[in-house]
Amino acid sequence: HNFCYNLRYDAQAILKYLPKEILLELWETSKTVYRDYKIKYIPKKVLSLTLHKNRYAFYDIAQFYKMSLKEASKTYLQKVKNPEAVDAERLNVDIKYWDLNIAKIIEYCKIDSLLTKELGEFLQDMFSQALHINPSNYISPASVSKQYFRKKCVIPVIQEISKKVLRAAFNSYKGGRFEVLEKGNLKKCTMLDIKSAYSYEISNLIDINKGDWKYTTQLHEKAFYGFYMAKLCVKRANMLPIPFRRRI
Repeated sequence: HNFCYNLRYDAQAILKYLPKEILLELWETSKTVYRDYKIKYIPKKVLSLTLHKNRYAFYDIAQFYKMSLKEASKTYLQKVKNPEAVDAERLNVDIKYWDLNIAKIIEYCKIDSLLTKELGEFLQDMFSQALHINPSNYISPASVSKQYFRKKCVIPVIQEISKKVLRAAFNSYKGGRFEVLEKGNLKKCTMLDIKSAYSYEISNLIDINKGDWKYTTQLHEKAFYGFYMAKLCVKRANMLPIPFRRRI
């Protein structure tokens, strides 16, 4: 695998030579074609270049470490990123600084590349030893997670479930619900993000392939899941208390 740390710098050095219209398409759609080259770029994740049957992908491992290259090198490799001081902030804005310090800058880049290589190998070894998998790609932590679950876990599927049941489940859900409790100039406002609740609650779901689905007009006290066929009569002028699907 090819690894970068903060892919943006490496990607921009390559992509900046593309025509403006190609760059715009790449920016808007994350992919484009230029002289038979298929280019895919997802910032902070991956840059891939494909020509016929040959494909090269460059993955941004900064998303796995969640810290700077300097901090990651010190924490996981016990190595110093830049023993020869280089003013990194001047590299992109001061051409004279380049002219006066070209040897140091080249050495700076070499050290960065070697540290990135070692951090990439460290990441591969960690997945191999801790999770016993060798990911085919490192597009994102979610991508690696998906590969792990496919190889190591039994994932329930819905192909064997009756289409009538699936249709009832689909029709029983209608999007999310958003509420505004107060608006205006608030002196103190706190937003709580409970996205982790999704994975936790999903882990507690039962495997519905192991049960029996029955149509009934009576409430079954021991049922795990069920769907009601209901008729709602709500005036259009009123705020609806729950979202629902029309014309089922």
